[in-house]
Amino acid sequence: MLEMELKEMTTNNNQLYYDYQSSKQLIEQMEFDNQRRIQYDKDFKQLQQQLNNSLNKEKQTQDELNHVQNENDRLIKELRQINNEYQIIKTKLIDYEEQIEGFELIIYFY
Repeated sequence: MLEMELKEMTTNNNQLYYDYQSSKQLIEQMEFDNQRRIQYDKDFKQLQQQLNNSLNKEKQTQDELNHVQNENDRLIKELRQINNEYQIIKTKLIDYEEQIEGFELIIYFY
């Protein structure tokens, strides 16, 4: 009888020890998983911040590009206006030169 109780107690003790070891491993695994989750959260927040920074830089760069394009358009219009004025002045100068040549011919024949 005592031998059976000892056997049963030994079996129960072995089962309890096995359960204890299993629980201990499970707790260690949970702690490890929790540390990984915390690190993943930190990494995610850092990546999210980097993404936000990149988006802000992209917006700033786009704004600067728009400004440069607007300035370029303004300069192109100004250049066209200057070119038009140059063509008008050139035409007037040619007309004046022709008039002067005409006057020189008139004066020469007189």
